[in-house]
Amino acid sequence: MTTSAYRLILHPHDPHALPDREALLATLRTSGFLGEPWSGGEGRFLVGERFFHHVTFLGCSPHVEVEPPADGGRGFTHIELSPPLAIPRLFSGEVGSPPRCRRCRHSLEVVPGEALLVTCPGCGAALDLEGIDWRHAAGGGRLLLSIWGIHPHEAVPSDLLLGLVSRGQREGWDYFYSRF
Repeated sequence: MTTSAYRLILHPHDPHALPDREALLATLRTSGFLGEPWSGGEGRFLVGERFFHHVTFLGCSPHVEVEPPADGGRGFTHIELSPPLAIPRLFSGEVGSPPRCRRCRHSLEVVPGEALLVTCPGCGAALDLEGIDWRHAAGGGRLLLSIWGIHPHEAVPSDLLLGLVSRGQREGWDYFYSRF
């Protein structure tokens, strides 16, 4: 599996929230998190000069490739801000332990792209984001900020980054790891 198949994905706690995408992009550019737009797709960017102040890498010596490969592939660390979705969706990346019901602790199957409501097979409860213990294995919402090339539990968003993406919102943001 290439490096680009792994992502660290940030999303608002409130699944119905739709932050102003342009204001968020401006904030992330000004902070040095985002670099230049990258030709690998709309909403994709190279990492900025202060990227490593915004993402905390765990462990001794992570290998992070931040330059696009000569072949034009996506096998390097870059950033993507998704287009806004009309309604919240669930996303799961098949990484780590499955999310659980907060009521009965039963494992839940989260189908990527489905509407943001799950029925617990253990207790029958209708669960939305607040009823699910995501365990950083899934998340949901209308806008996602993906950092490509981050393996599960290799890095976490810094408090600085979480503060930047949360500006002007009542609630903060969370994150999960994904493999596609």
